[in-house]
Amino acid sequence: MKFASTGIKTIPGEGVIALNDRTMRMVGIPLFGVVIPNITGLFGHLGVQHLTYWLGYLYFILLSAAIWHGNRYLMFRTRRRFTWFDRPIEKIILLVFNNVFFTTPLTVAWLCLWYRWAGFSAIDWNTIFTVALINVICVLFVTHIYETVFMDALSYNFPSLQWKINAIH
Repeated sequence: MKFASTGIKTIPGEGVIALNDRTMRMVGIPLFGVVIPNITGLFGHLGVQHLTYWLGYLYFILLSAAIWHGNRYLMFRTRRRFTWFDRPIEKIILLVFNNVFFTTPLTVAWLCLWYRWAGFSAIDWNTIFTVALINVICVLFVTHIYETVFMDALSYNFPSLQWKINAIH
């Protein structure tokens, strides 16, 4: 196996690129799970003295992990069906469709449960809309990073594909 400096390895003769994204996930999942609830006010009236406040962090980090790993799975599945070289339009449509229609329902359901479980008097639909929008934007950004890393790996590990990659950029 040949390892690139990006944590990507290729399996000789198979044309398969494997990505070691453990560090990215170990940083990104808790980061999104902590930052997004704080900037959107998901904790509402809860203060640090409430156990629910602290359990909320775990709850939102779990949501972040579910979103990350679910979209990651869909992205890798899409990579097997379409490539940027043979069907770029279909690939981007499927990526965006997967990102939006996986992330949004999961976020809305998870937050509705949060509002009930945390004891809020009502569901704040404006906050749910804001969080869902932020989550989708973050997912699209992270997916773009993954796809960029894969394109870089293709150009590094398969120089014969360099002309195709340059044509896309």
